[in-house]
Amino acid sequence: MRKNGKALLFTTLCVLWVLVFSTAVFAGDPNFKSPSSFPLNQTMNNFGEATYQIDLPSDGVIKLKAETPMQGHTSSIWRIRLYDKNYKELEFTFDVYGNQSVAESSQVGLAAGRYYCFVGEGTRKSDSALSLTVSYTASDLWEKEMNNDFTTATALPVNTRFSGCSTNVHDQDIFAVNLPQDGMLQVTFDHVKKEKDTHYWEIRFFDPQYKDMGYEKVYGNTDSMKTTQLGLPKGQYFIQVIYCYNFDDSTYHITAGFTPSAYWEKEHNDSFTTATDMEVGKEYFGSIFCERSNDDYYKINVTKGDDYNIILRSAETEAAKKSWNAALIGNDYKDIKEFVAMADGKQYSMTEYLSPGSYFIRVRADGYFTQKTYGLTVISKSAQSAGSGSDVTGPAKCRIRSAKNSAKKT
Repeated sequence: MRKNGKALLFTTLCVLWVLVFSTAVFAGDPNFKSPSSFPLNQTMNNFGEATYQIDLPSDGVIKLKAETPMQGHTSSIWRIRLYDKNYKELEFTFDVYGNQSVAESSQVGLAAGRYYCFVGEGTRKSDSALSLTVSYTASDLWEKEMNNDFTTATALPVNTRFSGCSTNVHDQDIFAVNLPQDGMLQVTFDHVKKEKDTHYWEIRFFDPQYKDMGYEKVYGNTDSMKTTQLGLPKGQYFIQVIYCYNFDDSTYHITAGFTPSAYWEKEHNDSFTTATDMEVGKEYFGSIFCERSNDDYYKINVTKGDDYNIILRSAETEAAKKSWNAALIGNDYKDIKEFVAMADGKQYSMTEYLSPGSYFIRVRADGYFTQKTYGLTVISKSAQSAGSGSDVTGPAKCRIRSAKNSAKKT
């Protein structure tokens, strides 16, 4: 009996311990059970550690401002965190340090709804209370946290300027872009010019199956950049903005510029099986996106035997001596002829007699790598002499290289 009594007492104590401590709120943890309501665009004084409820009437952006007497050291005295309506912590941490009398957070884009703000102690206890302001501005042109994966991506309408901010070193912003038809996508990224010329952000592209298509860097020594022009079929694509080696929480602006067109390459056209169908007599545009190893393949169907000019020109002029290699490839996947075109604003071409059948054109980087846009045309000499078909005029002088069987069927 005595042994059983001790066992019962031990069990009872364990149950009580679980009941007490499972409901306890430890120092540094938010209490979502009875939060106080926090008014927007008003300063609240004499804050201590507590959890507050914030209700946003519509989509918009908030920014926190903290005021407290300076305390003569550089340790964190307050740490403020944000949570969504499901109590999930957002990628946002705002520290107030002992050598600051006024501190402001980065801007945070949020959807309409309920959020929670937890004001907690930092690494060192504060000697005084805190005054806090939550500034709110309604806007439907901001990213909406947490947009850090494909399922929660912020919808970014084409040709519309949106704002965003990397709130901490772990934050990534993903935007979903819907292209209503085939065409060309080019992202414009604007930001505050930095002192360093190293890169601050990366802009990465993903296709509808979330396959990584490549990325481009954003450097600090300019306040605006445009990505390579990218030909794509209609569909949903994703753009990811992530911070790099020099973290910066200033606001950026992003625009997904889109031009509808039936005469652009359609990525991924990097193999024979995914080649972009090309109409003879029409000029098509493309670019070697992201990597010099990214080949562009086009497929043409010749219905009449004739001499054909394959013309390649730079639609955007490059200052440096950069170039492309264009190869004509037979239906047996063997190279027939190739030539080099410089990115100097001129047009380059070669002529070859083609019997009726299917052929491929492969464009790849040659020598110094360029991501500028090129124009590619295949036109019969008889059509060109008659002045019909392509708007491209006669061929310029080009450098012909002996062909190699370098093509691979993939």
